[in-house]
Amino acid sequence: MLICKIRRWTRGSQRRGNGLNDTRWTIEYDCGIEHVPSSIQNDLSDQLQEIGRSLPQIHSASRFWDSMRRSGLRLEIDGWEFGYRLDEQAERLVILYAVQR
Repeated sequence: MLICKIRRWTRGSQRRGNGLNDTRWTIEYDCGIEHVPSSIQNDLSDQLQEIGRSLPQIHSASRFWDSMRRSGLRLEIDGWEFGYRLDEQAERLVILYAVQR
């Protein structure tokens, strides 16, 4: 896997029900995004960080995680589509592709 860009942040809140206090989610790009306008990249980053802030609130035994392991996820932003997946074990959001629609 080629990681083109990595952004990290730490969300210092408690996970309800499972006792983890300091959760780090990493956004990794498994594709090039140089062709994506910077304003779209910024919106993408903002949306992924919002998703990442929400994930620690979901208990690790939730059926949500089973569904996410099997699902292809995507974000659509102003005519651009970004495919991604969640890796709960490594606490990563991995961007798989970026295409203009």
